[in-house]
Amino acid sequence: MKLNSNKKFSMTVCVKPLDFTKDISNHLIEWIEMNKILGANKFEFFVYKVPENVLRILQFYRYKYKGNFLYKYYQNIEEFFQRKLNGNELLEKKRISRRESAIIARQASEMNNENIVREESGIENVTLQFDARHNRSIKENKQSHNHVTVKLLDMGIRREASLTVNNTEVFERKIWQKRRNELMAYNDCLYRNLRSSHFVIPVDIDEIIVPKRFYTWEEVLGHLFASAPHLQEEYASFSAQNVYFLEETTTTRNNQDAVFFFKYTKRTEFSEEGESGKSFVSSKNALTVFNHYALDSLKPGIRKTYFLPRELVQMNHYKRTCSVNLLPQCAKYLSSPVRIVDTLISKYKKEFIENYEKVFREFYIFNKKRKWNHSVGR
Repeated sequence: MKLNSNKKFSMTVCVKPLDFTKDISNHLIEWIEMNKILGANKFEFFVYKVPENVLRILQFYRYKYKGNFLYKYYQNIEEFFQRKLNGNELLEKKRISRRESAIIARQASEMNNENIVREESGIENVTLQFDARHNRSIKENKQSHNHVTVKLLDMGIRREASLTVNNTEVFERKIWQKRRNELMAYNDCLYRNLRSSHFVIPVDIDEIIVPKRFYTWEEVLGHLFASAPHLQEEYASFSAQNVYFLEETTTTRNNQDAVFFFKYTKRTEFSEEGESGKSFVSSKNALTVFNHYALDSLKPGIRKTYFLPRELVQMNHYKRTCSVNLLPQCAKYLSSPVRIVDTLISKYKKEFIENYEKVFREFYIFNKKRKWNHSVGR
């Protein structure tokens, strides 16, 4: 079975590595079915670690749509360089280790003799460095809210130092490194679809790009390029501006609307251009892609991002809250009393319910017949 194969513009939805423990099976089906209606021809998911039920959903769609629905296990850059060595590399590592073990032991003895690491009672400053060539390992064990005990193991030293750690800095460092790692997945998706898709769309599973004047993404872009043909050749990505639908500020909760994007009917004002929006990235004009738009254009003269008019399309972002730690601009949305009633997405409700009920029945049959492998992550 193919996804919307008779289209002028083919669209591949790229989803960053899934890494969570919560079972969001229903949410995932809802999100996939809505994007199918909007015009997705193909889906590419990256999976790090997910619950078994979520993996079953992905396997079901892969079975149903074959090459038009893919998921692959994801490995971040740190794990890539720490991967298990093959036989020849392992033998070479053992030879090096025997030769260097004597050097490490001698250095440890010299360091002890010179009192570089003092007794706990006298420690004022300790500088720790990781030397990959000598394979000195550092283990960190959390002992309290803001302290870490660091042990130097391979040096034969059994001293401990209690170091104060700024948890906010650690959190931010991990988050932004995670963003870097996501670039590998998005660009992998771009380059795998250079010939098969006109556009790739990097989005999260809490985001939906919704046309305002039209019904599908293809109609939006078709209208845009018909009215201004030069845009298709001059830009590497076409960005829909972000609006938040926040759970904590939504008062309308109709029990009949259990589907997450029909449940919330109040949104914030539009975010600024370039802030949290998502884009249709041209496979013809983009060299690299970022979470929100084309990072680099393929050749001189092509501009990175064209911001689509607000009256044409918007990017609905469904969140429990807007984290100021991740995005300082969230403060203005949380503090602002402005909430706009927005039921734009309800125009898809009839078609969505029909498709959702059908696919749910198909999944039930698929799930009943399937013998499951319980390995759901790396």
